[in-house]
Amino acid sequence: MGAEGVGVGGINGTGCASPAADAQGGDAVLFALGTALVTVSLAGFLLSDSVIAAFAALTFCGLGMSNIIPLIFSTAGRLGAADGGRSLSRVLTMGYAGILLGPALIGFVAEASSLQFSLMLVLAGVAAMMFFGKAALG
Repeated sequence: MGAEGVGVGGINGTGCASPAADAQGGDAVLFALGTALVTVSLAGFLLSDSVIAAFAALTFCGLGMSNIIPLIFSTAGRLGAADGGRSLSRVLTMGYAGILLGPALIGFVAEASSLQFSLMLVLAGVAAMMFFGKAALG
């Protein structure tokens, strides 16, 4: 059920925030807002006691991620200038590795401790991305 929430937020968020961000300062603002939304919504998911609140939190998580991922890809393409394809392929490889290894690592940590603790580590990673990722956008 949570994947549907992320999917609904992702579909609705793709392309909606870019015009507003361009008016407010561009990619860095959109990245900051997107990562902040993902951080707050993931924390809300971890603290929620009801299924409806968890579903709403995951919907907002998808909304934030739907704006972050295209920014990461476009920034990777611009970093290499003449060789943007190589930079983009590295980012895509890391993304695919995360899709394949992420759930297994979350499960491994959850087996050793708890699912909530393993998702708190994901939350810490998103929060780190919020603070340190803005430097790549300039």
